[in-house]
Amino acid sequence: MDEGKPSSNSGPLLFIDTNILLDFYRAKNDAALTLLEKVNFRHNVIITSCHVGMEFKKNRQGVILEVVNNLKASDLRIALPHFLHESEPNKVIQRNIKDINHQVEELKKSMQMLIEDPVTHDLVFASACKLFSNQSAFNLKKESADYQRVYRKACKRFFEGKPPRKRGETSIGDAINWEWVLQCMRRTGRNVILASRDGDFGATYNNTCYLNDWLSEEVKEIDATLTVTLVSSLAEALKLLSVRLSNEELVSEMEMLLPQNPEAKANFDWIQTVSCHTSARLAEIFFKDLDGLREKLLMPSGKPN
Repeated sequence: MDEGKPSSNSGPLLFIDTNILLDFYRAKNDAALTLLEKVNFRHNVIITSCHVGMEFKKNRQGVILEVVNNLKASDLRIALPHFLHESEPNKVIQRNIKDINHQVEELKKSMQMLIEDPVTHDLVFASACKLFSNQSAFNLKKESADYQRVYRKACKRFFEGKPPRKRGETSIGDAINWEWVLQCMRRTGRNVILASRDGDFGATYNNTCYLNDWLSEEVKEIDATLTVTLVSSLAEALKLLSVRLSNEELVSEMEMLLPQNPEAKANFDWIQTVSCHTSARLAEIFFKDLDGLREKLLMPSGKPN
C-alpha cells in the first residue's frame, strides 16, 4: 500500500503519542513533514483522543521556543595580528558573520510566526488539527458516546496505580489513551501499533521496544490472539502499516532523534559516510540494532563499507 487510504478494515490500528507529533518541530527538512502527510491519508486507522490533542496544544509553544533558543548568533572570534585586521579576507569573514547573525534573527522571526498564527504558518499544527478533528470512529472526543465510560475506567486505573501511570504523575491522560486503545481493540478485534517515545507504555532495550508486562496481560484478557506492537518512531509504525517510505523520510526522522539519544548520534555519524543508495537499508538497521550498527557498516579494516 503506497498512497491514499487503506482499503482493508482488518489490518492493525495505529496510536500516535503526543511526543511523536511534537518531535516534528525538530525536523531538519521537508522529508520529515511528508511523514505527517502520510498520516493525513490514514485517519481511518488511527486511534487518537481529545487528550492527545490537548497535550499537543499545551506543549507545542514550549517545543517551538526550545528550538528558537537553540538558534544562536555566531560568536566566532579569530585572533589575528593587527596588520591583518584590514585585510580583504578578514573583511569578507566579518561580512559573512554579520550576514549569518542577520539570517539567524530572520529565522527567529519566522519561528515567532508559528506561535502567533499557527493556522496559517505552522504545517505541523495544521496536520495535527486535521487528525484531532477527523470524524473517524477511533477519535475519542468529549462529546463521543464512549467518552464518559472511558473516563471512568481511566480514573479507576489511575487511582489504583496501574500503568501507564508513572510515579509522581498527576494527570490521567495516559490512562484515558490506554483505556481507549483497549476499547478499540474490543470493538474491532484488530491489533494495534503504538508509537511512543516517553516510556509510558513500556521499556526500550538495545533499540527494541517492549510493551509493559501489565498492559500486555490486559490485551491478552481481551483476546489471546491480539497484539500491541510498541515502536519508538512514526516511520517504524508506518512501515508496519505497509506504507512505502522514501530514503529521505527514513533518515529525516533519525535526525530528529539524535539530540535525545547520544548513542544514536554516534551511530548516525557512520550512516552519513555511506552512499545515498544504501540509506534505506541503513535506516532499517538503525531502528532495529543500534549496538550492531558499526559492525554492519565497517569492513574489517575499520573503514566504511
